[in-house]
Amino acid sequence: MICNNTIGRKLFFVLFFIGVFIGLGDSVFAQKMVSGTVTERDGATLPGVNITLKSKPTVGTVTDIDGKFSISASPEEVLVFSFIGYMAEEVKVGNQSVIDVTMAPNVKELETVVVIGYGEQKERDITGSIGMVKSEQLQKIPTANAAQAMQGRMAGVQVSNSTTPGGGIKVRIRGVGTVSGKSDPLYVIDGVLTDSMLNIDPNDIESLNVLKDAASAAIYGNRGANGVVIITTKSGKKGKAKFNFSAEYGVQTPMNLYDAMDIDEYKAYADELFVKNGTIRQNRWVRDENITTNTRWAEEVFKPAPISRYNFSAQGGGESGNYRVSMGYTDQQGMQINTGYQRYNLNVKSDLKRGRFRMGETVMFNLSQRQQTPEQGDPSAVYQIAPQIPVYDAANILSHGYGVPTVETTGAVNTANPVYTMTIKEKDQQSVGTSLSLWAEVDIFEGLTFKSNLNGSFSSSFQQTRNPKMDQGTALYASVNSRYGENYSRYLGLFWDNYLTYKKTFADRHDVVLTAGGVVQNEQTSFTFATADGNRDGLESIVGGSKQVYGADNFTKRMLSGFARFIYTYDAKYTLNGSIRRDASSQFKAENRTGIFKSLSAGWTISEEAFLRDHAVINNLKLRLGYGEVGRDLSLTDRFVAAMWPNINYPWAGGAGNPNTTAHIVAGLPADDLRWETSEQLNFGIDAGLFDNKLRFTGEIFQKTSRDMILSVQQMADIGTGTDVDGDYIGNGLRNVGSIQNQGVELGLNYDNFEGAFTYSIGGNFTYVSNKASELVKVDGRDTPIMSGDGYQRLEVDQSMWYFYGYKTDGLYSTDQQDEDIEPTAQAGDVRFVDVSGDGEINDDDRVNLGSSIPKYYFGLNFSAQYKGFDLSVLLEGKAGYKVFNENLYNFTLTNKKENRLKELVGNTWTEENPNAEYPTVNASSASNRFSDRHIQNGAYLNIQNIQLGYDFQNLINLDTITRLRAYIAISNAYIFTNYQGYNPDVWDSGSSSGASIEKGYNARPTPRVYTAGVQMNF
Repeated sequence: MICNNTIGRKLFFVLFFIGVFIGLGDSVFAQKMVSGTVTERDGATLPGVNITLKSKPTVGTVTDIDGKFSISASPEEVLVFSFIGYMAEEVKVGNQSVIDVTMAPNVKELETVVVIGYGEQKERDITGSIGMVKSEQLQKIPTANAAQAMQGRMAGVQVSNSTTPGGGIKVRIRGVGTVSGKSDPLYVIDGVLTDSMLNIDPNDIESLNVLKDAASAAIYGNRGANGVVIITTKSGKKGKAKFNFSAEYGVQTPMNLYDAMDIDEYKAYADELFVKNGTIRQNRWVRDENITTNTRWAEEVFKPAPISRYNFSAQGGGESGNYRVSMGYTDQQGMQINTGYQRYNLNVKSDLKRGRFRMGETVMFNLSQRQQTPEQGDPSAVYQIAPQIPVYDAANILSHGYGVPTVETTGAVNTANPVYTMTIKEKDQQSVGTSLSLWAEVDIFEGLTFKSNLNGSFSSSFQQTRNPKMDQGTALYASVNSRYGENYSRYLGLFWDNYLTYKKTFADRHDVVLTAGGVVQNEQTSFTFATADGNRDGLESIVGGSKQVYGADNFTKRMLSGFARFIYTYDAKYTLNGSIRRDASSQFKAENRTGIFKSLSAGWTISEEAFLRDHAVINNLKLRLGYGEVGRDLSLTDRFVAAMWPNINYPWAGGAGNPNTTAHIVAGLPADDLRWETSEQLNFGIDAGLFDNKLRFTGEIFQKTSRDMILSVQQMADIGTGTDVDGDYIGNGLRNVGSIQNQGVELGLNYDNFEGAFTYSIGGNFTYVSNKASELVKVDGRDTPIMSGDGYQRLEVDQSMWYFYGYKTDGLYSTDQQDEDIEPTAQAGDVRFVDVSGDGEINDDDRVNLGSSIPKYYFGLNFSAQYKGFDLSVLLEGKAGYKVFNENLYNFTLTNKKENRLKELVGNTWTEENPNAEYPTVNASSASNRFSDRHIQNGAYLNIQNIQLGYDFQNLINLDTITRLRAYIAISNAYIFTNYQGYNPDVWDSGSSSGASIEKGYNARPTPRVYTAGVQMNF
């Protein structure tokens, strides 16, 4: 028994140690090395990320400067990735030996710093109204113009796009703030002040912040009346050199082309027109069966066109500084033949630091070339030219082998061959631009910093027009002589900012930021132009022309400014922000030269109060209230002095129709009492974050009043540029004419879920803006309405600015009106106008408000999602509450014109057999052409602006040298939901300062639907 017990105990211990050894063996021998890379959502690597074992939090490692790591772990182990400002990630090892992780920002923890005027501010302390677009959002919009990225993404910002290659973007912040000149915001690109962001490559933008209210923009004084867009370009980061490459190719296809009559429809229309107007029937072509040409001119002029963009950048840095260099190329061919835009970009940005001293620079260079619509190359001609004219006619040597309208083909004067005009005639523009921001900063002592920023901007443009002699038979615009023209313009702006900033926290509760400084601005603009006519084809220079015309101008604008601002925050709960700026502008006479603009705003972060600090649902709740003033001085070019035109026929006696000598005449009356325009704004806002800040809401109520608006109006004068109805001379001069008011509501709602394999974000915004004129220049003590130059629009107190002004209609007359009093000359089928005044006749007194040309509502909706390597983004935007004057539809459906008409008239003109037709009878009286509600359409629309689907191949290729490889496809302007009958209800009119919605024939182009494919690679 003793022996057996001894053997048993020995056997037990042997088995016990074997079990322990096996268990330890499982633990030891199952360990394996796991490696990988940690990146942000945009593909940038994250150094310094902590990786620990979940079962043993004290065991771990950190990522190196390239975001790489390696750690030993068993298959059952879970790796925990953590980094300040990002959501923690957990990944089970399993059978993986390579684990790459993408970390999403923690909205609650990340202390976002927002760039504001002359400084930065923590997002939590902002008291004004600021909208933001980040670089990853810019990458979701395939566009050559970065301003388009704002469209539909933020409340209070209205964006309309030009459809011409290299065309501008019209941006309106919280409504239209002035009645003349530009209503575009000020753009500040790395400290450089400019009026456009057309020439910056979207790939180079790190962030885009919009200062929407005066409390935020007042620090920019006279330049901030229409809002401020602050753009910060990308900078280098500490670490090894990294390279980024992106390429994109797309095809633009024209949308919503009008449909003109074909040859049979046009012949039938013309035949009826000739019969009704009593002229000789020109049956030579109406009945000629040998004419079979049926050209669809719109399809010959507007065609699919390619667009491509490329960008390459390198960046890096070390202990003493960082650098970034980028090169970009854009090539956008126009859908209208022989138009296009090419742009080259070069950006260099670096910064150096040593001890207390820091300095850096941003250099941006661009070179562009535009092929534009030539003179007399009106694109609306495609709907007027007769379809029986061939595009090409080899036998027509005088017209370089192009078909032309003749009596034999059209029987009447007709529009010139647009393909010929747009091919033979040329209008090219070459532009070069450079901007430089050179800054130096020194810490004088703890908390006090001095910064000097010298900014320069230079641009020049050279435009050539070549109009060879052209033979277009009976067509309009046929020219006997050739013409050559040159336009040269140059701009040089220098801005020198010097300011002190003091930052200090007292007793851990009192945060103070004080800023004070001054700005010197000097802007010089000059231009020259010259044209020459010649009697030979292909005139290529001014020299040799038989008739030469020259002109030039050169002017300087100077500004001297001083500013100060304080930001005080107590206990992260209460913030007070105030600023004042004094501007002295050379654009006014000495007594009116100075403008003082001030602002004051406050914020209360309620969520930091004890009763909400640890709330389970509410993570952020803040109220904001602000008031501010900003100014506007226009580019007046010393217009308080009267400009003169020489060598003008001047009637010393006998009235304007009897000139008897040549002398100087006033080109514009002096504006010697002109004052600053001033825009004052009151803003109240609320911000809320719920459920760990996944759900975020912002709401704003604002009122913006622009006082002392500057407008060119007619005034009596002893000498001037024209006469009134009594033959007295009048002139145009700038005056402060009154006030306008914009008030409205902005709402924004976003939800983010960055947890798990499937992450997504959805957001929407809505804006309501009510616009009206509140005061106008007084005549005999009364506010006087002001008409626009084209007579379609009017400015009137208590009405929306520049509303459409015309006649109301009531269908069509069914009988001739020769025995009636109201319109005795009207015939059956003419438009019936409403006698609004009740005076028994139709006259100017019957014109009424036909609707606002300015959108009252605009909104956007965006969605993005990621699953494993896939990502999807969708952006919708729209506008409502406004009318559009479709000038194209108006012109091409007039039934008393000989040119071709739209197919819409076919079977839809009044006859005794068709009394319910929409359009007047063929050869309707000219009175039917009065501007009326028949020409105004509802502009409401919803546009699927962009859909993009991408995939990141990094997990498949698994190459150390490539940290990101993403390919994507996208479609822009996928579909526009609207009842508008033109190209696009989101009308872009470069000639309108008020943002009026008029689809002008000479300026309108079809909207492109763009199909795009691209690739983005980081290595």
